[in-house]
Amino acid sequence: MLRAFLAGLALLLVTCPALAKKPFTNASLTGDYFFILSQVRTEFVGGVATTNYCDSAGTITFDGAGGATVTEVRRCSVTGTVTETNTLFYTVNADGSFLIDEVAGFTDPEHGQILAGGASLLIDGTTRTNPNVHIFHAVAMRR
Repeated sequence: MLRAFLAGLALLLVTCPALAKKPFTNASLTGDYFFILSQVRTEFVGGVATTNYCDSAGTITFDGAGGATVTEVRRCSVTGTVTETNTLFYTVNADGSFLIDEVAGFTDPEHGQILAGGASLLIDGTTRTNPNVHIFHAVAMRR
């Protein structure tokens, strides 16, 4: 029975590299990831709260040390199309979950999870503190 369990565990580690590479660190995120992002947020236009539906696509480049650069094209129903580049900060937990934010203090971060040994990322807004951001979901794949 123990032999069968160990054989199954070995097979799992071989077929699922993310399990074999734990614990994760900031160094687990390096290089370019292409992403798509959907978000719904409230914008105040002329003092009136308006729902803004946005989709974005771009590249996020992680430096392996807690810094990242994101370049994106964002199309929104209220604010139109914008191309921009921003600096981000991130911190990775041993289980592969991470936080990413525009400020080093992580005051309004997005939550993420490293998947497939670092080949892909899921990013969500469950940790957002800004009440005007209602939905924030992204998928990123390593280049």
